[in-house]
Amino acid sequence: MTSRRVWAYALAWAADLHEVGLSVAHSLYHQHSGYLVENSDMQGFTRQEQLFLATLVRYQRRAIPGEYADLLPARMHAALRMTLMCLRFACILCRSRDDHTVPAFRLSASDQNVTAGFDADWMEAHPLTLFDLRQESRALAAIGLKFRISGPPVA
Repeated sequence: MTSRRVWAYALAWAADLHEVGLSVAHSLYHQHSGYLVENSDMQGFTRQEQLFLATLVRYQRRAIPGEYADLLPARMHAALRMTLMCLRFACILCRSRDDHTVPAFRLSASDQNVTAGFDADWMEAHPLTLFDLRQESRALAAIGLKFRISGPPVA
């Protein structure tokens, strides 16, 4: 199995588990989620895979501290950074939990640059989501990712 496929599975699991902490408390549920994933008996996962998942759900929202990846080996840091960006991006776009409200978008990425492209009409109609995405740009800068939002290509 390729490492890209492994990270895709990790992202899918993190998406399924990211709100498990709500069963403890709404306040700081992302921290509770991280704790539960890190400390649960999760058959089928190695300890490193479980820590990877716990890190994803713990830092799905709010500020990302500089030491967010310290529990994982350096070889996993780049994958963690990009997978975390994907989870955070999805959480912003899927807040209403209605698949019909998720816009069409283009996502392109390199090692340290990510661009999300949206239709101009959608951007105009969703200023609060656009604001959150721009705020996300600042949060991701703290972990070395330059996140940019763009409109449609100029014809």
